[in-house]
Amino acid sequence: MTHARKRITAWKKKCILRFATWNIKSFNNKDQETLKELKDNKIDICALQEMKKKGKSQLQYDDYLVIYSGVEKQTRAEEGVAIAVTRKYQSNIRDCSYLSSRMLVVRMKTEDQKLNIVSVYSPEDNKPKQERKSFYNQLQNTIQSLPSDQQKILILGDFNARIGNQIIPGIKQRFNENVLNDNGELMIDLCTFNKLRINNTFYDHKEQHKFTFSNTRGHRSTIDYIVTNRYIHPLQILDIRTLNSADVGSDHSLLLAKIKLKFKPHKKLGRATQEVKINIESLWDLSIKQLYEKRLTEKIQVNPIKAEDSINTSWEKLKKERN
Repeated sequence: MTHARKRITAWKKKCILRFATWNIKSFNNKDQETLKELKDNKIDICALQEMKKKGKSQLQYDDYLVIYSGVEKQTRAEEGVAIAVTRKYQSNIRDCSYLSSRMLVVRMKTEDQKLNIVSVYSPEDNKPKQERKSFYNQLQNTIQSLPSDQQKILILGDFNARIGNQIIPGIKQRFNENVLNDNGELMIDLCTFNKLRINNTFYDHKEQHKFTFSNTRGHRSTIDYIVTNRYIHPLQILDIRTLNSADVGSDHSLLLAKIKLKFKPHKKLGRATQEVKINIESLWDLSIKQLYEKRLTEKIQVNPIKAEDSINTSWEKLKKERN
């Protein structure tokens, strides 16, 4: 192989990202364990469900930035979704929308288009139908609210949906279990209406790499999915399968997708010398907020912003004192 071909091969490999989705049953007290599994399995971007973490914020770890959306602080810890992004691609993040404890959107810039990553956690099939319909209505509104200028949409998560093995051209293939439940019908309707591709069903793997969930009686099913719109071409999706070796004590398996995407090169972020957590949610506590405001005011009084200061100078002063 010539040097030129080697370079091309290496470049193509760099364009293959490892996306994943995983219902972890709780992020509390096992954050390091979860992120270690992601790192060991070379996951670039992972949607997480059942975080059971209250509030909405971001946590910066050595290897991943975890953006999460949970229930209000005064309620019982349940549900919760997140998206973990490895350090290499954090500079590609443009913004995020904390929609609910069941839905989160992170927007990233690729080389040619924007990528909208949606982490979802649907109510279980035995929940009231109105609650489940409300979830799908919110997901429909979210899809419709995204700009239509050829933007990529990647929906990853626990849909609690069993969608059967009937072929719907362009939407789903037959490589799936034959059970169909109510959530499955809602999911199929959503994907058919929006021309979304349920990618798991297009790969004929062994059962151990197709099933994503196993209950206490050992019954297995597929309820976690990786869904894309038409701006992510089917040929860009190289493979989807579960990685059963990843284990954090959940009854769900880590579902991996290898997708060819090119991100714009950005300057590399320096590696943190120690773990840093951005605890924005603590400002929701009124006493902490008032204390922070008091201390920030005291610091600014020592080094005040003057009328003649430029915008950049004023910002640098404020940025220096805000920590």
